Amino acid sequence: SLDAAGAALTAADHEKYTAWWAHTFEEERAALEGFVDWAMARWQAHPQLHIYHYGAYELSALRRLAMRHGAREAQLDAMLRAGLFVDLYAVVRGALLLGAPSYSIKQVEKLYG
Repeated sequence: SLDAAGAALTAADHEKYTAWWAHTFEEERAALEGFVDWAMARWQAHPQLHIYHYGAYELSALRRLAMRHGAREAQLDAMLRAGLFVDLYAVVRGALLLGAPSYSIKQVEKLYG
């Protein structure tokens, strides 16, 4: 089964939206490489870079894809070790008390409408 679908919204580029999609195994590898290369280039240009995500899925998928394709493992490891990825789920969970059954993004987005 394919995992590759991802996107990034960058405020520094006046909210430019970049997406990586895959419908085949080869496209999945290209999507992984495209995202990691994009992130590495931005990190080089902006050493204080952070990549925000919500929950564990994104990092698990990146690790799984890197291992499955034997691609960009060292670069992903460097980004993980440097703390580039910030899990907003952990931030929200530690900062808010919700009157909701969970802290899923769907529940949290009800707060800001």
